[in-house]
Amino acid sequence: MKNVDEACSYLNLLSLEIYNSTKAKGFWDTHDGGKIALIHMELLKALEAIRNNSTKDSIIKGFNDVDVELADAVIGILGFCGAEGIDIGKSVYAKMEYNKTR
Repeated sequence: MKNVDEACSYLNLLSLEIYNSTKAKGFWDTHDGGKIALIHMELLKALEAIRNNSTKDSIIKGFNDVDVELADAVIGILGFCGAEGIDIGKSVYAKMEYNKTR
Protein backbone atom coordinates (compact mmCIF):
# COMPACT_ATOMS: atom_id res chain seq x y z
CA MET A 1 0.00 0.00 0.00
CA LYS A 2 2.96 2.33 0.57
CA ASN A 3 3.68 2.49 -3.18
CA VAL A 4 0.05 3.37 -3.87
CA ASP A 5 0.12 6.14 -1.27
CA GLU A 6 3.34 7.49 -2.76
CA ALA A 7 1.88 7.41 -6.27
CA CYS A 8 -1.26 9.20 -5.09
CA SER A 9 0.82 11.84 -3.32
CA TYR A 10 3.01 12.29 -6.39
CA LEU A 11 -0.01 12.86 -8.64
CA ASN A 12 -1.33 15.47 -6.23
CA LEU A 13 2.05 17.21 -6.01
CA LEU A 14 2.34 17.18 -9.77
CA SER A 15 -1.14 18.65 -10.13
CA LEU A 16 -0.21 21.52 -7.80
CA GLU A 17 3.08 22.12 -9.61
CA ILE A 18 1.30 22.26 -12.97
CA TYR A 19 -1.41 24.53 -11.57
CA ASN A 20 1.10 26.94 -10.03
CA SER A 21 3.21 27.02 -13.19
CA THR A 22 0.26 27.71 -15.47
CA LYS A 23 -1.33 30.17 -13.03
CA ALA A 24 1.86 32.22 -13.11
CA LYS A 25 1.32 32.54 -16.86
CA GLY A 26 -2.27 33.75 -16.37
CA PHE A 27 -3.99 30.54 -17.41
CA TRP A 28 -6.20 30.23 -14.33
CA ASP A 29 -7.66 33.73 -14.27
CA THR A 30 -11.06 32.09 -14.68
CA HIS A 31 -12.38 28.75 -13.52
CA ASP A 32 -15.00 27.51 -15.90
CA GLY A 33 -16.01 24.69 -18.22
CA GLY A 34 -13.75 26.15 -20.88
CA LYS A 35 -10.79 24.44 -19.23
CA ILE A 36 -12.48 21.06 -19.75
CA ALA A 37 -13.11 22.01 -23.38
CA LEU A 38 -9.38 22.72 -23.81
CA ILE A 39 -8.54 19.27 -22.43
CA HIS A 40 -11.04 17.78 -24.86
CA MET A 41 -9.37 19.69 -27.70
CA GLU A 42 -6.00 18.14 -26.83
CA LEU A 43 -7.57 14.67 -26.96
CA LEU A 44 -9.10 15.49 -30.34
CA LYS A 45 -5.68 16.56 -31.63
CA ALA A 46 -4.24 13.23 -30.41
CA LEU A 47 -7.04 11.39 -32.21
CA GLU A 48 -6.34 13.35 -35.39
CA ALA A 49 -2.65 12.46 -35.16
CA ILE A 50 -3.55 8.78 -34.76
CA ARG A 51 -5.89 8.89 -37.74
CA ASN A 52 -3.16 10.55 -39.82
CA ASN A 53 -0.60 7.93 -38.72
CA SER A 54 1.55 10.76 -37.44
CA THR A 55 4.83 9.22 -36.35
CA LYS A 56 7.03 12.20 -37.14
CA ASP A 57 8.78 14.17 -34.47
CA SER A 58 6.57 16.83 -33.02
CA ILE A 59 7.57 20.16 -31.56
CA ILE A 60 9.48 18.19 -28.92
CA LYS A 61 12.36 16.20 -30.36
CA GLY A 62 12.03 12.46 -29.84
CA PHE A 63 8.26 12.51 -29.33
CA ASN A 64 5.53 12.23 -31.92
CA ASP A 65 2.35 14.29 -32.14
CA VAL A 66 0.28 11.68 -30.29
CA ASP A 67 2.74 11.67 -27.37
CA VAL A 68 2.71 15.44 -27.10
CA GLU A 69 -1.05 15.90 -27.40
CA LEU A 70 -1.72 13.22 -24.78
CA ALA A 71 0.82 14.89 -22.51
CA ASP A 72 -1.03 18.18 -23.01
CA ALA A 73 -4.30 16.50 -22.02
CA VAL A 74 -2.76 15.01 -18.87
CA ILE A 75 -1.21 18.38 -18.01
CA GLY A 76 -4.61 20.00 -18.47
CA ILE A 77 -6.36 17.43 -16.29
CA LEU A 78 -3.77 17.64 -13.53
CA GLY A 79 -3.76 21.44 -13.66
CA PHE A 80 -7.54 21.47 -13.37
CA CYS A 81 -7.32 19.19 -10.35
CA GLY A 82 -4.74 21.46 -8.74
CA ALA A 83 -6.89 24.52 -9.39
CA GLU A 84 -10.02 22.92 -7.99
CA GLY A 85 -8.38 21.14 -5.05
CA ILE A 86 -9.29 17.70 -6.36
CA ASP A 87 -7.40 14.83 -4.72
CA ILE A 88 -6.67 13.22 -8.08
CA GLY A 89 -4.36 10.60 -6.58
CA LYS A 90 -7.02 9.10 -4.34
CA SER A 91 -9.68 9.61 -7.01
CA VAL A 92 -7.71 7.64 -9.61
CA TYR A 93 -6.92 4.86 -7.17
CA ALA A 94 -10.53 4.62 -5.95
CA LYS A 95 -11.80 4.51 -9.54
CA MET A 96 -9.29 1.80 -10.45
CA GLU A 97 -10.44 -0.28 -7.49
CA TYR A 98 -14.08 0.24 -8.45
CA ASN A 99 -13.36 -0.73 -12.07
CA LYS A 100 -12.02 -4.09 -10.87
CA THR A 101 -15.55 -4.92 -9.71
CA ARG A 102 -17.23 -4.19 -13.04
